[in-house]
Amino acid sequence: MLSTRFQIAVWTRGSGKPTRAFELFTELLQDSIRVLGEHHPHTVSIRFRIGLVAKDIGRRELAVEQLEIVRREWAKRFGSDSERVNTATALIEKVRDSEESTKD
Repeated sequence: MLSTRFQIAVWTRGSGKPTRAFELFTELLQDSIRVLGEHHPHTVSIRFRIGLVAKDIGRRELAVEQLEIVRREWAKRFGSDSERVNTATALIEKVRDSEESTKD
């Protein structure tokens, strides 16, 4: 059931409805934490998607917060120099750069 809900949220974002996708991922995160636990790979994947969609809808602080959690979890699981950690780091920097450009 969690996987199906994850796919629905992914497709919702892909169909151009990021706000609704954000709501779906946020609801799913709570259930995933309750059922699978905070550190489960599926829970971390949901956090990653929340980070992406939060960026899409302008919730930059939340995007960085979620992506930082993902980066820490992936560093523990795959090593701090893994491609996944590098991806999370690059996304965090991109979000922060977009924050700076809107302040100018």
